[in-house]
Amino acid sequence: MRKRVAMLVALSLMWSLVVPTAFAQEAVAVGPPGLIQVEQILYGRAQEGALLTRLERIERDVYGRPQDGSAFLVRLQRLQNLLLGAEGDISIKMKLNAIEWVTFQKINEGPSISRRIEQLESQLFGEIRSDAGLVERLDQLLELMWPGGRIYVSEVEIPQRTLVRIELLTELNSERNKPNDPVRYRVVDNVSIDGVVVIPAGAEGQGHVVSVSSAGRLGQDGRVEVDFGTVRAMDSSEVRITLDERATERNKSMELAAGASLAGVVLLGPIGLAAGYFVQGKQHVVPQGTVFYVEVAQDAKVKGLSLVPTSVAR
Repeated sequence: MRKRVAMLVALSLMWSLVVPTAFAQEAVAVGPPGLIQVEQILYGRAQEGALLTRLERIERDVYGRPQDGSAFLVRLQRLQNLLLGAEGDISIKMKLNAIEWVTFQKINEGPSISRRIEQLESQLFGEIRSDAGLVERLDQLLELMWPGGRIYVSEVEIPQRTLVRIELLTELNSERNKPNDPVRYRVVDNVSIDGVVVIPAGAEGQGHVVSVSSAGRLGQDGRVEVDFGTVRAMDSSEVRITLDERATERNKSMELAAGASLAGVVLLGPIGLAAGYFVQGKQHVVPQGTVFYVEVAQDAKVKGLSLVPTSVAR
């Protein structure tokens, strides 16, 4: 009986610790979806506190001061338009992507916007300029890196089957891979449509291992089926990538890096139905660093960076 009572007491103590924590985690995401979205873009996660206090903090960080005189939802919509880009406007994310691309030849999608601006300021100015709003700080970075502080953006469509040259950041190995293992890769060359950079060199994508068959007896070959997932375009939208007929034809004329050959890479299923490639053969490996072609799986509308003036510029 005493053991049972002790167990119940222990369980109730655990519940008293776990439940408030769970509710606290849920409470972080309380608020209009638009507010949570803006906070996630700026800070990396939703914030806590009164809604008006949170909105005023965002405005102070973005503009340098709270924006009075309008309804809550009007002020929130203005922030969403600024961060994500209203029709005809260029978003803060797009401007930030352009500065990072020209500075580092890489777009840093991971951290929050505020952290990305801090990293750029540290690299370019040698200090973090936190005494101004994000808009003003971003404009200073644009003035430094782009003529006249203006970038030129065009909305274009990336056609299905557009070739993308990638470098594997993850080894593919028929003996070691398991289903759901991540497969990471980096874009090697800029993908441009009519002079507009739509997928920048340095952009990273991630897919996953779908299934694995280890090499077996009686000459059974090992294989790893890979879905190459998506890669980020210049405007941060996701573009689905696959290995299909056009990429296969281009790869036939290439010899893969580190001694791997295309004899160890075969298409999964009938051409046109492939979700990925197999790595085939006993202990066959396609090493990290291997460079080859994939292609865009379906038409994708994105905003790209034009290196010549266009009608849409900020």
